[in-house]
Amino acid sequence: MDQIKVLQEKRAKEAAEMQKIHELAKEEKRGFTPEEQTEWDKRTKAYDSLNSDIERLEKFEKLLLPLMRLLMFVLLDKRCLKMRLLIGLI
Repeated sequence: MDQIKVLQEKRAKEAAEMQKIHELAKEEKRGFTPEEQTEWDKRTKAYDSLNSDIERLEKFEKLLLPLMRLLMFVLLDKRCLKMRLLIGLI
């Protein structure tokens, strides 16, 4: 789904920003400044939230896919005419 790709791109941007903060502190051989820690915490929270959203959508897709296949079969298979009539699809 497109929504998952958008969320994955946002998550990748958060990870890249977190890596920049980490690399700067590592390069300067120091811990995070208070501002960096605040930014790190904010980005970690956003990353975790995006990760949860992606996992939820992926699970939903896995559940939805078999139902969509069944529905397509019912709609397209001529042998399912009675079933389509029964469930009001015609």
